[in-house]
Amino acid sequence: MQFEFKAAWLKNDPKLIAEATAFWKGLGLPQTLIEERAPALCSMAYAGGELVGLTTVKLQMERALRSRLAAYRCIVAPKHRRQSLAILLTRHTLITMEGWSNDNPHEKVNGLATVLEAHELDEKAHNPVWGEYYGNLNLVGFTDRGEQIRVAWFRHARID
Repeated sequence: MQFEFKAAWLKNDPKLIAEATAFWKGLGLPQTLIEERAPALCSMAYAGGELVGLTTVKLQMERALRSRLAAYRCIVAPKHRRQSLAILLTRHTLITMEGWSNDNPHEKVNGLATVLEAHELDEKAHNPVWGEYYGNLNLVGFTDRGEQIRVAWFRHARID
């Protein structure tokens, strides 16, 4: 299947926000989460003009890694899961955020981070190092609930 991707990071585009809101509502997300995530839109994926997946990003400091990271979430429509769309969205988000970080060095964002919540990745999660195909998301730790925390470091990243 062919997918088209759009960068939405910091665009605050009413059309993209409306599409994302309708997508989230269709998946049953509560209104409070929709309102929280809408300003954080980063990458959007379309199939035949229909929004079928997206990512959001929140910039946050990770003291244990001495880095400010772009923490992202990815959601894909159920009928488009297991088609590598989450991987493609991750790669699009990585490229978008690395470029933005490079253009905005004063923000000091060193990488892309995520917490693995999808059980579809349980078998893959046994490998602590994920190569370029998977966005170079490597294991850096665990949450208190035992979920993996993975980071893809930007090429220009520097640790103070």
